[in-house]
Amino acid sequence: MRVDVQWHGERRPLPPDIDTSAFRIVQESLTNVVRHAGTTACVVSLDYRDEELAIEVTDRGLGGDDTHKAPATAWPACESVFPCYTASSVPAPIRMAASG
Repeated sequence: MRVDVQWHGERRPLPPDIDTSAFRIVQESLTNVVRHAGTTACVVSLDYRDEELAIEVTDRGLGGDDTHKAPATAWPACESVFPCYTASSVPAPIRMAASG
């Protein structure tokens, strides 16, 4: 599968727990694209914002819409690190922010 990665904002080192969780979210999203989207390409967008990292995975596969954003799966460890982490099957970017 072809994966195009787009970087937005000022790239900077992330705390290890956030870096690992972001990696796992992208990994699971790509797995979902391969298993369920019926497409050979997708785009991963990483948006470094002031207080959060927004991750968006889009493809043009099956999903009922013109574009389909693959949902990510939340792990209990991730929820303890990212109290405001949300994942949804509706077309919306996944946002993560570290508090404190």
